[in-house]
Amino acid sequence: MNYLIISGEMGRMDKTDVEVGVGISTYNGPHRVEDLIISIEQHTLYEGEWGLVVIDDGSREENLIKLREICNFHNVPLREHRENQGISATWNHLTRYFNNEYMILLNDDLIMVDNWLKSLVFFLKNNKCGTAGLPLYFGRPKDKKIPLLKHNGMDIEVKPGRVMAAPGCCFGFKRSLFDDIGGFDEHYISFYEEIDFGTECAKRGYPSYALSYPRIYHLWSATFAQNPELKAEERMGHSREYYTEKWGGDHDVTNPRYMDVIPPQKIKWWTPYGIMEAVDTGRR
Repeated sequence: MNYLIISGEMGRMDKTDVEVGVGISTYNGPHRVEDLIISIEQHTLYEGEWGLVVIDDGSREENLIKLREICNFHNVPLREHRENQGISATWNHLTRYFNNEYMILLNDDLIMVDNWLKSLVFFLKNNKCGTAGLPLYFGRPKDKKIPLLKHNGMDIEVKPGRVMAAPGCCFGFKRSLFDDIGGFDEHYISFYEEIDFGTECAKRGYPSYALSYPRIYHLWSATFAQNPELKAEERMGHSREYYTEKWGGDHDVTNPRYMDVIPPQKIKWWTPYGIMEAVDTGRR
């Protein structure tokens, strides 16, 4: 039996057919996952069917036991990797858990705010795009319940910006595009996996975007800071080398080769004050 959030209500289903899948990846972060799930429960209003799943990527036993308790308490399905497989593999497994039209991937070191899911899914539905992600506050709110944030007019009115890849800690995409590409390249264990995916999207004519609303909270690099055995610097170096070899260069090569040749297009995005439209004339 799978536990899913359906039309805003927590419930049980015998299948995983949903419009939107939301997946959380975690490594030795049960308390971060708990805070994130609570924020999702408190700040997610969405009219369609959506589901939530967590994958643990090889945590230590004491953290895995605590995570099982948390997911069981919140009726969220948990899948477990017996050893650390890396971010790309975890994202592939999260995405393929559902039969879905759209997928949203979240790091465990986030706190969500009102309108986060509505804004992301609206953009994915109404624009030709590869990936789309939300802007960030770096740090945690003092109050886990999070009052309604007061975004100034600039935040809401600034049009989404074209980027090679949306922020890897929180981004979404169409499942059909994911399937066409074949998923995330699992040669990347950590770093560059979202950039590689965004590059493949751009190569196919699908630019990615950084949205301007709403801002969510992100505790920068919490997983790597608390788990030195992951060897973040070493992993980043390997990933950069692999990306450069695969694509014939780093950003200074791939951006002009793929992103800059995508023609301008009209985009629209959701705000609490109405739908906004603008012409996207190129990357930020």
